[in-house]
Amino acid sequence: MNFLLKEAGQDTPDGAEGPGFVIGKLEDVLVLSFVVVDAFTALALVFAAKNLIRKDVDEKHESYYVLGTLANFTWALGIGLLAKLWLGWA
Repeated sequence: MNFLLKEAGQDTPDGAEGPGFVIGKLEDVLVLSFVVVDAFTALALVFAAKNLIRKDVDEKHESYYVLGTLANFTWALGIGLLAKLWLGWA
């Protein structure tokens, strides 16, 4: 993600790597769990909650958080759906 932001001419916020990494991994677990149990509506709640929590983020680094959220959701959704297909649960 840092590479993509640098290519777009933006910097990452200071200290975003530590807590953001842990939050991202917990988000991955939630998204994968919701995909496995077909709770796709719950994914919208997680996405909305993250946006509400981060509404006070400095506008200069807003794209960093949006990109991180979208990248995490896309990755976790893809892995969850592939796992369901591979296991024959789809």
